[in-house]
Amino acid sequence: MISVEEAKELVKQHIKTSDKHLNLPIEKTLNYILAKDLHANISLPPFAQSAMDGYAINIEDFSDEKIFEIQTIIPAGHTKLEKLEKGKAIRIFTGAPIPDGADAIIVQEKAKEENGLVRFDAQELKAMQNIRPIGEQIQKGEVAVAKGTLLTPETLSFIASFGITELCVQKQPQISIFVNGDELIKAGQELEFGQIYESNSLGLKAAVENTNFPVASVQHLPDNKIKVMEAISKATTEMDFLLLSGGISVGDYDYIGSSLRELGCQEIFYKVKQKPGKPLFFGKLNDCYVFALPGNPAASLTCFYEYVLPALHQFSGNGFKELSTFLIPLAHDFKKKGDRAQFLKAKIENHKVSVMGKQASSMLRSFINSSGYVYISAEQAEVKEGELVEVRVF
Repeated sequence: MISVEEAKELVKQHIKTSDKHLNLPIEKTLNYILAKDLHANISLPPFAQSAMDGYAINIEDFSDEKIFEIQTIIPAGHTKLEKLEKGKAIRIFTGAPIPDGADAIIVQEKAKEENGLVRFDAQELKAMQNIRPIGEQIQKGEVAVAKGTLLTPETLSFIASFGITELCVQKQPQISIFVNGDELIKAGQELEFGQIYESNSLGLKAAVENTNFPVASVQHLPDNKIKVMEAISKATTEMDFLLLSGGISVGDYDYIGSSLRELGCQEIFYKVKQKPGKPLFFGKLNDCYVFALPGNPAASLTCFYEYVLPALHQFSGNGFKELSTFLIPLAHDFKKKGDRAQFLKAKIENHKVSVMGKQASSMLRSFINSSGYVYISAEQAEVKEGELVEVRVF
């Protein structure tokens, strides 16, 4: 049995970033990872722009008593380069091209216009006042967005300003989720004595999709070794990741572990010194990464957040990205039972964090109102009120 830290390091070492790329329309690339450096094909802005609604003048013509004739009007979208005549002003609007010969914009709030003439309040002017020069944001040829960047709404909006319609992105992982157990019944069916409704597949699928990765398929496997082996063999030839929930322990009907071994799955580790989630398996079969998660719902989700999610990010070119972690004072004394590291559902209130009740690996209720979980290392025995603890936020 290995430590949490050792398990994470093994996942990090073995997950390779996909070398498969896709060219997609820009509107289809939200939350993908950019596969190649994107260079600016134009400068931004591509022409000198007015930063304000106002009047374009030449500073040499300005004086406190000067009255300017308004030569013309330039709205945003004007496609002709106007030339400012000496001693005159041009009415201009935000985003419009600066006329040749103008070197300052006086905002409209400082102007008094009447009958085609305009006078300005006394003020100090400086060259390029309220003017956005060519390439103020970025020059043509510069790296606009680096390889490995997550394509967020803000990033896509920036890229769209170059007129780009297609992007080269990292292929997202193909993911299948299998749940195992004859005691598990699909929602909507009548529940018999000894049965429970299956919830792990929905929870895992939602967790994957909530972190912007697609799920290709979800399947419920019976406690039948032949069918388990057939399903695993097929999935690992088609998928990049296989997430198995349940059947990984050592019970008489736990067929996942023995099936993986007989299929020749490379075992990278099995069992982690943690609570919940001790019977966690990570391996590789047919170029597919296999995570066999515990069947208990809270343990299954905890292992997903701690190990699977960073692996999905790394495969997709986003690095081994873990949950956001903060150091927050504990609101009460806490004494740990046992010698395993613990992930404890917790709630943040009034700048402190409290460990919640009902922490059993089979219980999901405490997840609902939690802010995340407190991580207590294997070496820690107790934490006093006010001491800082690691809080992982979902």
